Amino acid sequence: MTINPVKALLFAVGGSVAAAGTAYVSGALDPYLNGAPPAEVASLTPPAEKPAKPGTDGSVSPAPATDAMAPAAPATADAIAPTFDIVRVEIKGSIVVAGNAAPNAKVEILNGSTVLGSTVAGADGAFAIVLDDPLKPGDYTIALRSMTGNVVTP
Repeated sequence: MTINPVKALLFAVGGSVAAAGTAYVSGALDPYLNGAPPAEVASLTPPAEKPAKPGTDGSVSPAPATDAMAPAAPATADAIAPTFDIVRVEIKGSIVVAGNAAPNAKVEILNGSTVLGSTVAGADGAFAIVLDDPLKPGDYTIALRSMTGNVVTP
């Protein structure tokens, strides 16, 4: 069997169609087909400080602390900080957050100091929050806060 240019072209076109079909069926092309930019993955670490501008004394002023990140009471040694395991945001703004916290703790999801939703963690510490109202388009910085008794853990 010899390879001629027509067979090579048909093979390449067939592979491209198969790859495009798989991407379409899996939903990988949805952000591009709906005219919206692709979703960005949330970072769990704060962004690094930017270097000082040339011509200054070289010092960088620290970023102001937000109320969402400041604990209301000192955390005890047995307090468990809440963690994100899953954060899923759909194109229409619905959001699901799941993770772990201290057992039976009240867990809140925050945007700055605004509480977007809350739940109570189970006896094993697992929780899931589904927002009642979808998020409007825009930039959000979400954080978790948990409360056990009188201890708040950011």
